[in-house]
Amino acid sequence: MFSYLTSILTGILFRLHTFFSTNLIFFQLNYNKMSLWLYDPLREMSGIQGRRHRWNPFREMAELERSLDH
Repeated sequence: MFSYLTSILTGILFRLHTFFSTNLIFFQLNYNKMSLWLYDPLREMSGIQGRRHRWNPFREMAELERSLDH
């Protein structure tokens, strides 16, 4: 019984690992966009930042490529 459960767990972990290793870049991009959607309205409401911050996808891709290079 215990070996059956451990084999199921290792199979699930291996599948998760392959899924995350193949889709890591997309997860990183979605996380960046999501965090910007969460924090930008708060930053605009607070009025600390003078000009409105606009998300630049080209700069985002450049930062992603730079982070992948290192």
